[in-house]
Amino acid sequence: MPVRSPSLFLVSALTAGCFSVPDIMPLDGAASDGPGDTTGETGETSANPTTTTDPLPTDGAVPDPSTSSSGPGATTDWPGDGTSSSGGNASDDGTTTDGATDGTTTDDDGTTDDGTTEGAVTPCSDAPVVVSLPGPADTSCGGQWEVAGVPLQIQNSLHLTCGGGGCSAGSTAEGIWIYPAQLFAGLDGIDCEPSVVEVDLTSYGADVRVTLFDTAGAIVAESDSQLSGFPETVSIAVPLGAQIAGVGMHGCEDVIHQIRVL
Repeated sequence: MPVRSPSLFLVSALTAGCFSVPDIMPLDGAASDGPGDTTGETGETSANPTTTTDPLPTDGAVPDPSTSSSGPGATTDWPGDGTSSSGGNASDDGTTTDGATDGTTTDDDGTTDDGTTEGAVTPCSDAPVVVSLPGPADTSCGGQWEVAGVPLQIQNSLHLTCGGGGCSAGSTAEGIWIYPAQLFAGLDGIDCEPSVVEVDLTSYGADVRVTLFDTAGAIVAESDSQLSGFPETVSIAVPLGAQIAGVGMHGCEDVIHQIRVL
C-alpha cells in the first residue's frame, strides 16, 4: 500500500470539513467574541450605529456616569469643577437667583418693598403739633380762629363748679383766659397719629378739666389740674384705637398757654 504524505492528509481533512478553524487571538489581548462579531474589542465600532463609546478625557478627570456626551442636547459634567450643566445652557455655581441683589423683595405691583406698610400714619411724636396761644383770637362766645393749622373755638363751659357753666373768655399775652368757658381745639384734621395730648395752663380758681372727645362727641379720657396759681402741664394719654376729634379745656378762672399733640 502506498504511504500518503502528512500534508496531503491535512488538506484532505480540511476539505472534507472534519475540522473547524478557531478565531485568531487578537493582537491587543482582547478575547474574541466569535466569528463576524465586531463589538466588544477596543477600537471596534458598535453594532448599534447610533451610539459611540465615550473616550476618557485627556485631563485626567473621570466622566460623570449620570450624564452622556452623545445624543442631541446631551451635556457633560466633569466632577470637581464645581459646576453642573442644566439643560445644556446653564451653569450651577451653588447660588440661586431671585431677581434682586440688594436684599429687597418685589411687591405684587412691581414696586420695591422697603419694609414699610402702605398707608401707615406717622406718629405725632415724630413731629409734634404745637399750638401756642393766644394767636389771632376771637374770644367772643362761639368765636373761632386757627393756630398752627388747629381750629380753636370758645364754647360753653361744662365745668360743674362754675355755677352751671358759662361762655366768657379773654385774650392776653399769657394766653387764652376762660372765666368760665371751654376752649375747644379740633384735632381731627391733623396728619399724624396722636398718642399724648399735653396742655400748659395756670389755674386761679377751681381746677381746670382737660377732656378728650371722640368723633361722636363722647368723652374718651379726661384729667384735672392740681395746682392753684402756678403753671403746670396736664398730660392725657390717648386710648389705643380711639378716634380723637378734639380736646376741651374748661374752667372758672384760668389761662391756657399752650397745647401740644405728641
